[in-house]
Amino acid sequence: MKAKINYNDGNHLMKALSILSGKWKIQIIEKLTYGEMRFGELKKSLKLITSQSLSKELKVMEINSLIKRKVFKSNLPHVEYSLTEYGKSTDIFLKPLIKWGSTNKKESTQQLKSKYQKLIELYKNELTLKQIKFLTQGPLRI
Repeated sequence: MKAKINYNDGNHLMKALSILSGKWKIQIIEKLTYGEMRFGELKKSLKLITSQSLSKELKVMEINSLIKRKVFKSNLPHVEYSLTEYGKSTDIFLKPLIKWGSTNKKESTQQLKSKYQKLIELYKNELTLKQIKFLTQGPLRI
């Protein structure tokens, strides 16, 4: 018996990927799983993100109903961001993804070191070839 293929499943996958795509969205979701955070706290915890990028990502995530923005109007007004129920539903795949990443971190790190070591060797060899070519060309003529 042949398995029935639902071609619409690809559309759902593409929609999910488009909502979560980008360098920062999943990282922002991961940070907000621990609770509400202010803009500055998010920026500090993400280290390499610029204020402009964070602001843009938060606006897009709010439009897509992944997060909610709560404005506090007091003597020291501030804004806090938190996950919506829809945003919290990413927990289904996010926790296993984080676990997979931490389980394979050692292997990934070793693979990266190996790749970088090969690149360093290639770079050294390239420098050596350039030095040999330079030295064998003779004196510079003006």
